[in-house]
Amino acid sequence: MLVIFLLSLAFLLLLSSIFFSALFISSAWSVMVKNEAPFVPLGKEALEAVVEHLGLGERSVFFDLGCGDGRILLAVAKKYPGAEFIGVERSLLPFLLAKTRTFFWGRGRNIKVVRKNIFEIDPSSATHIFCYLFPEQTKKLLPRLQQNLRPGTKVIVCDFCFSEKDPDQVIDLSALAAPWSLKHKLYIYNF
Repeated sequence: MLVIFLLSLAFLLLLSSIFFSALFISSAWSVMVKNEAPFVPLGKEALEAVVEHLGLGERSVFFDLGCGDGRILLAVAKKYPGAEFIGVERSLLPFLLAKTRTFFWGRGRNIKVVRKNIFEIDPSSATHIFCYLFPEQTKKLLPRLQQNLRPGTKVIVCDFCFSEKDPDQVIDLSALAAPWSLKHKLYIYNF
């Protein structure tokens, strides 16, 4: 019985190491070849700050552009169960991880994860948007948001602000972060 347990455990460890190696390679490919933002998960402190500053309501529609593994979708859905949540992810492995996580831990919540390019979706129904992208992507995204968002839509951008729009508020999270973790800033915009 112990041998079966140990073999099962070894198999699970092997599968997880293969998956996370593939995730790392996928992120490196996105950065080096496609010039896209890699999958970089937010730490607990930054995640809590995003959830706190979004201020969703019961009829809110939240978009996470480049949702990665879906951790922000799940955290926001836990706090605001009456809202609608849409995650958009282009990279296959993070998308699959987000779909799996939201399937198992997001049941009963209004969470949808789609595999699309963030520049090909219609964000006009959004009341709140979060994105953690590279400067090139945020610069390219701004005109699309200005053209399509309704007045009053709240957008939170992590670390790389819109270069051609001043934020309404900047929140420095470096005091909250552990010494070994990334130091984040949140840029909050009201369109």
